[in-house]
Amino acid sequence: MPFLRRSAYKLSLAISSALFAQVAAAQAPEASGWDCTQTAQGQWECGAGAADTSVPTATPVPAAAPTASRAATTPEAPPVAEAPPAAETAPVTAAPNAGTPPAQAPQPPAEPVVEPPQPSAVAAPATATAADAAIARAQRQTDNPYAHLDWYPYAPGEHTGLCRGRYIEPAMDVADGDTPFNLQRVLIAAASSQSELGGLTQLEGGVQVNQGGRQLSSAYAEYDQFTQLVRLEGDVRYRERGMLLVSDAAQTNLNNLETIFSQSEYVLHPQHIRGNAERILRLEDGRIRIEDGSYTQCEPGNTSWQLAADSIVLNPNTGFGEARGAMLEILDVPVLYLPYFYFPIDDRRVSGFLYPAISYSSSEGIDIAAPYYFNLAPNVDDTFTPRLLSERGLILENEFRYMNRWSQTALSNAVLIDDDKTGEDRWLLGVDHEGTPWTGWQSYIDYTAVSDVDYFDDLDPTNLDISYASHLNKLGELRYDARDWSFIARTHAYQSLSSSEKSPYRRLPQFLFDGRVPDLAGGLEADYQAEYVRFDRDSSDPLLSLADKVQGDRVHLSPGISRPLERSWGYVKPELKLWSTQYQLDDQLAGLDQNPSINTLIASVDSGLTFERQANFENRSYTQTLEPRLFYLYVPEEDQTDIPAFDTAELDFRYDSLFRTNRFSGRDRIGDANQLSLGLASKFYDDSGRERFAMALGQAYYFDDRTVQLDSTTPADTESVSNFAAKVDWSLTQDLRLSHDSELDKDSLDAVAQNYRLTFSPSDDRLVYASYRDHETERQQADFGLRWPLNEQWNLLARWREDLMEGETLDALLGVEYKDCCWKVRLGVRDWVRDNDGTRTSDQAVMLQFVLRGLGSVGDDDTTLFIREITGFNEDKDEEF
Repeated sequence: MPFLRRSAYKLSLAISSALFAQVAAAQAPEASGWDCTQTAQGQWECGAGAADTSVPTATPVPAAAPTASRAATTPEAPPVAEAPPAAETAPVTAAPNAGTPPAQAPQPPAEPVVEPPQPSAVAAPATATAADAAIARAQRQTDNPYAHLDWYPYAPGEHTGLCRGRYIEPAMDVADGDTPFNLQRVLIAAASSQSELGGLTQLEGGVQVNQGGRQLSSAYAEYDQFTQLVRLEGDVRYRERGMLLVSDAAQTNLNNLETIFSQSEYVLHPQHIRGNAERILRLEDGRIRIEDGSYTQCEPGNTSWQLAADSIVLNPNTGFGEARGAMLEILDVPVLYLPYFYFPIDDRRVSGFLYPAISYSSSEGIDIAAPYYFNLAPNVDDTFTPRLLSERGLILENEFRYMNRWSQTALSNAVLIDDDKTGEDRWLLGVDHEGTPWTGWQSYIDYTAVSDVDYFDDLDPTNLDISYASHLNKLGELRYDARDWSFIARTHAYQSLSSSEKSPYRRLPQFLFDGRVPDLAGGLEADYQAEYVRFDRDSSDPLLSLADKVQGDRVHLSPGISRPLERSWGYVKPELKLWSTQYQLDDQLAGLDQNPSINTLIASVDSGLTFERQANFENRSYTQTLEPRLFYLYVPEEDQTDIPAFDTAELDFRYDSLFRTNRFSGRDRIGDANQLSLGLASKFYDDSGRERFAMALGQAYYFDDRTVQLDSTTPADTESVSNFAAKVDWSLTQDLRLSHDSELDKDSLDAVAQNYRLTFSPSDDRLVYASYRDHETERQQADFGLRWPLNEQWNLLARWREDLMEGETLDALLGVEYKDCCWKVRLGVRDWVRDNDGTRTSDQAVMLQFVLRGLGSVGDDDTTLFIREITGFNEDKDEEF
C-alpha cells in the first residue's frame, strides 16, 4: 500500500516494520514480516512478506571492517558477519564526476530502509579459486595490526615481491549508474534503534548505511530525518570502490554523501596510497580533502617517506592530487618544502604537473625539474619541463608527441640562455619519427643536434627521450620493401661530440637499390646492388688536411650471378659478381684524377660439408658436427690510389672475415685477392637441440700479394699465409657462457689479438661478467661487472675497468642498493677517468641517491650510472616497486 510522502513517518514505519520482522521471525519462523521498498517516484510500499524457510544469510550490506573483532556489537543482536572480498584489488579508474547527479529537475531525497543485522556464517563459494583461498587465509590472520586498512601480509612462501602484503577490498554492491544518486535506495542496518516522528533516529550496534555502492559503518549513529544528516561515532568507516576512510567520528549528508571525518586514516587501494589527517572531507563530487595530513605510497607500518601538508586534495575523477604547504620527509626527516605540489595518483593521461625530478651533484649543484604534461588530444601530447640548475641557470625542455594512423613522431628541444658557467647560450633539438606512409613504405627520422660538444656532459636531459654516443645522428630515411627487392632514400649526417676528432662525411643524399632474382633457368640465382651517394664535409674544420677535404659523388653497381648446390650434408656455391664504381670529385688533390673509377670482377666458390655423430660425455648424449669449409676468392688488382676513403675502413681479422669477398667495409675499396680460406668447425648439441659448445679454426693461403690498401702510404701485404683465426662459444650451463675469439701467430701460435668474455646471467637480476681484450701493442684491457641480489631488498653493484698496458684504472665503482615496497636508496664510491678533448683527467665521487615510489629521486645524478652506463642495467620495470 502506498504511503504519503512524509519522510519522518515513512522512515519510522520502515524501522518499525524491520524490527517487527526480526521479532516475528524469532518467535515464529513460519510467519511473514514487513517488506518495504521504495518506488521510482520516491514513495514507500510496504506489505507482508512471504514465509521464509531458507537458512539465514548475511545482511546484503557487508560490514566495512575486514575483521569481526573491529565491529561494534550490543547484547541485543549478534555481530554482523562480513563477506570476504572476491579477489585481490585491481586498479580501478573512477568515472569523471562520480557521485554527482546529472542536471535535472529537483527530486526528493531517497528514504532509508532500516533493517537489523542477521546472524550468518560466511562460507566459501563452491567455485573458490586459489586466489580466493589465499584471501581467506589473509583474513583469518589474527596478528595483523593493519587489517582495519584492508592491508594483509603475505603468508610465508606465498609471494616473493618487494611488498610484504597487499590491499584487499571486501566485496561491495555496484552503484546503479542509471538512477540519480539522490534517488538510489538507502539501506540502514543496526542492532537496535530508537526514533521520533519527524525528529532524531538513534541507531546502535553494528550500524551500517549503504547507498549507491557506498557504505558507512559505525558503533553508534544518529539520523536527523529532517536534514538528512547522519552523525556517526566509534569505529567509523566509509567505503566506496577503491577507497576507505577510517575515523573516530564522522558526519555525512545522505543527499550527496558529503562526509566529514575527524582523526582519520585513508586508503586509495588501486593507487597504493594511504595517509592520516586531523580532518578528512569526502566532498560531494568525489574528491578527498585532507587537512593537516600526510600522503605516501609506502605500505602500512613503513614511513620511509611521506608528504606532510597543510592541505591535500585527491581527485579520483581526474587522477590527480594537489598539496599546499607540503614538506617531503624521508625517514621522518624534513628534506624539502613545497608551497604547492600537483601530482598524479594514477596512470590516466590528464594535463597537469608530473612528479618533479630532484638531484644533486658536486659539479652542478642542485638540479630541480618540474615537468608539466599537456594532454592535447588522444593522439597528441606535450611535456614542458622548467629545470633549474643552481650552478648554471634555468633550462626549458619540451617534448611534443604526435601519432596518427601511419606514424608516430616526437619533437624534443631545450634551451639555456646565458649559462652561468660558460656565458654562452646552450640548446638541443631532436626529432624521432617512424611511419608507414604508404603500403610497403617506411619512413624514419633520427635527428639530434646540440649547441656544443659538452652539452650532454654538462646538461644531460632529464625528461627528453634522447640517446647519444660519440656522434649524434642526423638521419632521414624512406624505405620500400618488396618480396625480392628494396629501395632506400636517405640523408645522413653526424655531429661529433669531440673537438679532437675530424668532422665526419655527410651523405646528402644516398639512394640504395637491392634485389635478387631467384629460380632462374638451370638453377641460377641473380642479385644486384645499385647506389648513388653524395659525400659532403665541413671543409672549414681546422683538423682536416687537404686530402681530407675531398668531396664528391659516387655511383656503384654490383650485379652478380650464382649457382648454389645444396644438400643436407653439404653445399657448393660458385658466384661471379661485377664491381663497378664511378666518382666525380671536388677539391681533388693536384695531379690526381677527378673522375676515377673501378671496374672489376669478383669470383668466388664457397663450399662446406657437415658430418654428424653421437658423442657421450659423463653419461650424456650429444650430437656432434664436424664442418669443414673451403672458400676460394679471386679479385684482380685495380689501382685505387686516386680514390678517397669516404665510408671505408679495414675490417678486423676474425674467423668470419676469412669468408668475406672484401676485406674492407664500404664501397671505396675492393681488395685484390687470390686466396684460399680453410676452416674447420665443430659443434655439440644436446637432446633439446640447444648448442652447448662450438669451436672453429681457420687460415687463409694467399697466392698473390695484396697491394690495395686503405691509403697509398701503407705497403703491400706480402705474406703467403695468414695467421690463424679461432673462436670458441661454450655454454657451460644454461646461465653460464664463455666466448672467445683470437688471432694466433701462424708460426709461434702466440696470441696477436684475443678477446675473452665470461658471463653468468640467470633469469633473475643476477649478472656477473668478466672480459679481457688484448691486441699486441694497441690495447690490453680488463673489465669486470657485477650486480648481485643478496636478498629481495639488497643488491651489490660493482664495476672495474683497467688499462693493463698503461697501468691505469679507467673506472672503478662499488655500491649497494636497498629497495622495498616504496623506495630505493643507492650508495656508492666511484673513481674514473674522463676524456676531455683527448686529455685524460681523474675524478672521484661518493654518490647517494633516493628513489621514492611516486615522487622521483633525490641524490647525486651520477648515481643513475649505477644502473645504466656503468653496470649495463636499466631501471627496474617492476611496478611493485
